[in-house]
Amino acid sequence: MTKEMVLENLKGLIGVKFDTDKVICAFEDFEENDETNIIVEESSNVG
Repeated sequence: MTKEMVLENLKGLIGVKFDTDKVICAFEDFEENDETNIIVEESSNVG
């Protein structure tokens, strides 16, 4: 997925009501030793 695709997806959320029980993701590039890791876990945010 390109950054342009991500930006278009985010723009598509503007003004759209969403269900807080659905997954909301935050992400950034993480690469170590030429390997990309994806971490999936339950949020611990309280806000």
